[in-house]
Amino acid sequence: MSGRLGVIPPYLNPGPLPSYDHCGYGVALQMVLKSRSAGIYSDAHLQWDTIRRIRSAYSNQVGASALANSRPLAIGDQEGKKFQRIAEDPCSSVWFSRFMTGCKRRMGQDWRPDRAISSQQMVHLLLMVESFIDQAQSRAERDRWIFAGTYFIICYVDSLRGSEGLLLDLEGLRSHFYTGSDLGYVVVALLGEVKGEHGERQHLLPTVDETTSGLQVRRWLRRTIATNYMHGRTTGPAFCDEQGKVLTMRDMNECFHEALGAVFARHPSLFLADIKTQQDIEDKYDVNRSFRRGSDSRAISMQVSGLDIDVVNRWAAKEKAGTCRPNHKMKHHYSDINLLLEPFLRYTKAM
Repeated sequence: MSGRLGVIPPYLNPGPLPSYDHCGYGVALQMVLKSRSAGIYSDAHLQWDTIRRIRSAYSNQVGASALANSRPLAIGDQEGKKFQRIAEDPCSSVWFSRFMTGCKRRMGQDWRPDRAISSQQMVHLLLMVESFIDQAQSRAERDRWIFAGTYFIICYVDSLRGSEGLLLDLEGLRSHFYTGSDLGYVVVALLGEVKGEHGERQHLLPTVDETTSGLQVRRWLRRTIATNYMHGRTTGPAFCDEQGKVLTMRDMNECFHEALGAVFARHPSLFLADIKTQQDIEDKYDVNRSFRRGSDSRAISMQVSGLDIDVVNRWAAKEKAGTCRPNHKMKHHYSDINLLLEPFLRYTKAM
């Protein structure tokens, strides 16, 4: 077509290319090589979300290098609020961007989230924990199951992730235990790094004494306080061993899998058809997310409003923000946590 028009073809000369790696070829080769290693879900390859960290590590190293910081260039807007930083990074090339897109599409993403626990499973789980407490052969074993039961119930009712449930603070729990007793709720105190809106050292989560499905929150919290008092502990983390060492998610996971496996042996109809063995339970259920996903699912099925769900979960955003202003919606910035008792009670009652 260019010849017919009598003009030079518009395409650029394809080479020669520079002698150095200017498009991130080396990082791409590392990612492909790493992808052929054995992973958790497959002996033949790793997942995309694992190998992409190689690119992140490289870009972080480049961003901290002397070359990228000796003569920095930045483009700012008129008001000086937004800036774009210009730096040399081979992995920012068009070629590497196309490689990342193609690699992700070909590998896919094998996402296996923790299975949510249902309200029926939760009821039977706590009944099983009760039987383990009655059958305990030692005081240490009995304390272990009391702490596990309390941990399970607050993670589920208050929509907590696994690590967040371990933040239960004994001093805050004791000082606020009777705060809402006349109104039918108890305060779950999670230890925070900074002071909250209410001037306390803890994040205070009002929780109903008993939920719709029959989960007795106050009863389990009272047991935890009494168990710690027997060991002479009135302050510090609520979930500790005999030496006062804070229990870990691994400890809670062992209790969770043991009790849930016993529930499956007695009531297999409570589980989906793909759960056939104890190993299936250990693979698909985990304290990290199972209680949180089960709680959110229960809230949706019970038609709890999205605004109530946001109010209950906003303490986590405040904790993540640290000393900075949390990234709430504007209506949450102008609300006072001390006046938001009803959303907490509506959400936890639905559990």
